[in-house]
Amino acid sequence: MSLKDELRLELIQTRDAYHALLAEVPDEMFSKPSDNPAWTIGEVLFHMSLAPRFMTTDLRIIISRPWMAKVFAALVPKSSFDSLNAFLTR
Repeated sequence: MSLKDELRLELIQTRDAYHALLAEVPDEMFSKPSDNPAWTIGEVLFHMSLAPRFMTTDLRIIISRPWMAKVFAALVPKSSFDSLNAFLTR
């Protein structure tokens, strides 16, 4: 099996495990705080669902413009990125 096939399989397994976990979470749990009290359980689960949506774009940028991540990290403080990340997720 090629590395690409292994990655594809791993992504499928991860997606299936996420959906199985999501099915076990009662609706009333979504508004409860997670281990990070700044985020509810629902916000964490939603945030986790965003990553695959951006993966294709992220990979294209990493492959075609690898320098962009370094420039972004140098220009945007981690605290600003974290705040924006939390705001957009909510």
